[in-house]
Amino acid sequence: MIVSAGSNPFEMGVATELFGLRRPELPVGWYDFTLCSPTPTVRMHAGFFHLSDVPGLDAVDRADTVIVPNRPDPLEDPGPEVLAAIRRAAARGARLVSFCTGTFTLAAAGVLDGRRATTHWRWTAEFTARYPRVDLRPDVLFTDDGRVITAAGSAAALDTGLHIVRTDHGAEIAAAVSRRLVHPAHRDGGQRQFIEHPVPETADASLAPLLAWATEHLAEGLDVPALAARAAV
Repeated sequence: MIVSAGSNPFEMGVATELFGLRRPELPVGWYDFTLCSPTPTVRMHAGFFHLSDVPGLDAVDRADTVIVPNRPDPLEDPGPEVLAAIRRAAARGARLVSFCTGTFTLAAAGVLDGRRATTHWRWTAEFTARYPRVDLRPDVLFTDDGRVITAAGSAAALDTGLHIVRTDHGAEIAAAVSRRLVHPAHRDGGQRQFIEHPVPETADASLAPLLAWATEHLAEGLDVPALAARAAV
């Protein structure tokens, strides 16, 4: 996994949890996971902590799967070293994975042209304007276009990672990992990133006032008609 200044600790944690932890209880060989960076010290997003002694990008040249997380400003240049490493990985057939706005990094490297991809819904307009040759799917959780897999916003990284486990090791192993994570066994990549739900403008639209009133009148033997009358429904 490539990390650089401003990388999201959550997405790094997702990848580490899924691919970096040993799984001796599973009857399959697990992943050999490592972080790498263009610099040996990486200050993570919001500056809460930093990583030190991070291996260099030559680790990308040995990887079968390369994960690219988000960047705080995806419109900034990710740097020539990162782009070159991604291009080399693509040229030798490595699997490329992006989380959230890491899709911008893959697109900047030119490896998404003509492919399906997605990114966080907040950045779809900017992505489409900047990379019109990419077939952006703005509503889905993740896309799998063969050797390139892209995930939407942060939580979709979990679904994408489990999809990779399912692809590599089968549904039973992926379900076992999901149970360890206390996560739904499967959310399809085509599921929408979010669905707008109307939010009541006042607390009166909820049942909270009714429940508060009922709690104060328990001795009255309340029934459904009485509650309905109180709620004016």
